[in-house]
Amino acid sequence: MKILVTGGAGYIGAHVIRELISRETEASHHITVVDQNLSNSPNWVGDIVDEAYDDNLTSVEALDILEGDYDVVIHLAAYISVEESTRRPTDYWRNNLLSTSRIIDNLKGAHLIFASTGTAFCPENAYALSKLACEEEIRQRLQDNYTIFRFYNVSGMAPGLSATGHPTHLIRRAAMAARGLLPEIKVYGTDWMTPDGTCIRDYIHVEDLAASICNAIDVGPSEQPYDCLGSGTGYSVLEVLSSMKKVSGVDFEVTMDTRRPGDVASMICPTQYPYSSLKHDLDSMCLSAFNGTIHA
Repeated sequence: MKILVTGGAGYIGAHVIRELISRETEASHHITVVDQNLSNSPNWVGDIVDEAYDDNLTSVEALDILEGDYDVVIHLAAYISVEESTRRPTDYWRNNLLSTSRIIDNLKGAHLIFASTGTAFCPENAYALSKLACEEEIRQRLQDNYTIFRFYNVSGMAPGLSATGHPTHLIRRAAMAARGLLPEIKVYGTDWMTPDGTCIRDYIHVEDLAASICNAIDVGPSEQPYDCLGSGTGYSVLEVLSSMKKVSGVDFEVTMDTRRPGDVASMICPTQYPYSSLKHDLDSMCLSAFNGTIHA
């Protein structure tokens, strides 16, 4: 099977490729990767892929890559920072929507697996809005042969791999605090309508996410408006911090602050992809994030 993975040198992409390779006893894959950060990614697994291109999907040169005769395209490449998207909305619209449009133009019958986001349920920034627009284009133009995944907070890591980019979500920041790479963790709001007063979020281990994506290759196109990949379980900020302190053995500094604009009390995966593979709990996500942070 010929598979194209966009963003294959990134945090999620590297885990997906490793999962694909681990399944090659059942099926042989020819894997092509395109990633604009290929040359400087700590996660690059170039020794186990067949072809690799250091390029941005919006470039003219990338068109030759996309014209390959693929069976599956796993589209993970995107600009993904919510905060940055508020400062550079045009860049987010152009990169995320154009790259997706170009892939659709060149699919030639391939099964498209698209990485969207749980924030598409409440789109309040250019990142979420651009992903929502990509979803709609896929549904309108393809009508079938696609699987759209709305990811929740992807956490943890496999041994030897690293989370990349600016740390924004709680488990990764807590791991950095436990390693002494951040001076403290701030808790934004303790008066939310939740059991302990702090925000609740859904987290999924990156290896579970990668396994679920690979399951979609085996099962075939979902053709649903979207499918969700999360744990289906919510954890409060204080629960996450308590878990990280327990597994790391480090009592790092935590300070209480006021609510941040745009936050909501709770965001939990509302439905679950029927072929999800969920093997990790909160402690497992925190421990693997802590262990992996030494590589960052």
